[in-house]
Amino acid sequence: MNKVTLVGRLSKDPDVKTTPNGKSVTTLSVAVARNHNKDMTDFLRVITWEQLADNCGKYLVNGQRVAVEGEIQIRQYEKDGQKRYITEIVADRVEFLDRPAQTAASASPYGQSYQPTIFTEGPESQVFDDEDIPF
Repeated sequence: MNKVTLVGRLSKDPDVKTTPNGKSVTTLSVAVARNHNKDMTDFLRVITWEQLADNCGKYLVNGQRVAVEGEIQIRQYEKDGQKRYITEIVADRVEFLDRPAQTAASASPYGQSYQPTIFTEGPESQVFDDEDIPF
């Protein structure tokens, strides 16, 4: 089984692109602290596709906390005659855990209370109240 779940903060704004055949793809860099050594942080590359990519590109910003579910993918490419390998997480679910930092010049689009939003590969998104969470 190839399944990964991680929680971290975006280390930069999402990079949104469109493939030649019109599919949206967004690359996220998620900073995740290690369990055994909180002083060490890994910066993991997360890829989202299509509607999930559109939502991540539209609503996520640098520093925002996210939870990501997906699978690990290792792919190779050639550069300057040398094989190179890249490890990334292909996300099928991204949960926005907090709202973007507000600036003095901009008002919050979220209003007074913020609820985490879960975006998945499917067309629907879900919003949960704190009372809905079983822990």
